[in-house]
Amino acid sequence: MRRLALLLLSTVAFVGLSADANAQKAKRAVYKAPVVKAPPPSSSGSGFYLGVNGGYGWNRAHFYNAVTGTSINVPTGMAGLTFGYNAQSSAFVYGFETDINGAWNKGTNGIAAPCFGCQAGLTYFGTVRGRLGYAVGQALPYFTGGFAYGGIESGIGVARDYDNRGGWTAGAGVEYALGGSWSAKTEYLYFDLGRAICQASACGADTAVKLYGNLLRVGLNYRF
Repeated sequence: MRRLALLLLSTVAFVGLSADANAQKAKRAVYKAPVVKAPPPSSSGSGFYLGVNGGYGWNRAHFYNAVTGTSINVPTGMAGLTFGYNAQSSAFVYGFETDINGAWNKGTNGIAAPCFGCQAGLTYFGTVRGRLGYAVGQALPYFTGGFAYGGIESGIGVARDYDNRGGWTAGAGVEYALGGSWSAKTEYLYFDLGRAICQASACGADTAVKLYGNLLRVGLNYRF
């Protein structure tokens, strides 16, 4: 009988010690710090996209010849289409973008030499640019730069000269993912289209016209 009692006590003690050890393991498991992984960077998305854009330019036209020159303001409205491609490596997003825009409005030289009463403006404007950005949540701040081209219109009264010119552009912007395949952007560009020539038939005498300016625009893109 005594042996049976000792055996029962030993069994109860063993079971109690095992239960206490398991409880300590459970406590350690409960209070073990979880592994937290940083969320992957997001962006406006990789792939091709198509969009629309519109904006306003605070531009200048500089009329000059071998003797003198003068500059005038050429406020310009623009609207058109955008096409581009994004690729992403870590948080860096890079790609290309091209756009073509109709443009309107002109500036007038008034009575200043060398082209009295001459007008100048853009008939269309486009770019082919590279883009490099860094994704921050749903926002993509970026720098951009490349080739710019456009049609420069100049002349006096109803007489007009048209010249297609190429130059360069550089700027920066922010694109924001709206959800799904949509994104919106705000962008600033500086551009310089170089020198056009207004012929004597339109400006009274051969006159160089240099057109450059600052463009602020917004856009809406759809990725596919």
